[in-house]
Amino acid sequence: WVKDKTGNTGDPKFTQAFITASLTFTVGAMGVLGSIQDGLTGDYQTLLLKGILDGVIVMVMTSSMGKGALFSFIPVGITQWLITALAHVAAPLMTPQAIDNLSYVGSILIFCVGINMIWPNKIRLANLLPAIFIAMGLTFLI
Repeated sequence: WVKDKTGNTGDPKFTQAFITASLTFTVGAMGVLGSIQDGLTGDYQTLLLKGILDGVIVMVMTSSMGKGALFSFIPVGITQWLITALAHVAAPLMTPQAIDNLSYVGSILIFCVGINMIWPNKIRLANLLPAIFIAMGLTFLI
């Protein structure tokens, strides 16, 4: 749909660039943690930093893969908005201990993002994202 609406129907690399960039920016820990932080506390600093980093990376991806990477902001924005809205709805359940556990695990995951920037593909962060919810859930069991 985006390919047709933007007049890029003749670009064979558009869809691949769009999908690659969308997945790259949507699945990251900073987007999920930043959205949760924004929804719970109104602090959007992590999302702002992620946006700056994504802006630099999307310029590189666009120059190497094509214009499709530019339009990855659509699924990224929708996903981050949904996570922020769900976190805002869940805010009454979030006790200070649950938020502390979320922050501890989130900080570790953001540290892992830095490790992956230095040594690529050492830590599979997408597999660790459920740890956020497990840490919050354990707060209510203990």
